[in-house]
Amino acid sequence: MHSQRTTSFLVLVFSACAGLAALLALWHVRLAAKIQVMQRQVSQVDQNRNLALALGNEALEYSKRRPDIRPILETVMLRNVPRSGSNSVPSVTSPSVVK
Repeated sequence: MHSQRTTSFLVLVFSACAGLAALLALWHVRLAAKIQVMQRQVSQVDQNRNLALALGNEALEYSKRRPDIRPILETVMLRNVPRSGSNSVPSVTSPSVVK
């Protein structure tokens, strides 16, 4: 009689553990799918950001040859207004990422 109760208890504990493991596995699969979607979105954002930075750098280089567009660059904040007669053109750089 005692052996039968122990066996029933162990079967119940094993079944609960197996069910919990199955739920955790399903949860992991769903989260992995969400992460893949988010990674694609991050990749697209990075690609658009790099394109914008390249365009900004190209505009700054062009402003060295054609200073007529400098007021336009200043309005879109690609170029700082020079202080005290400074004639340097800063480059567009990406912000530092803190990990």
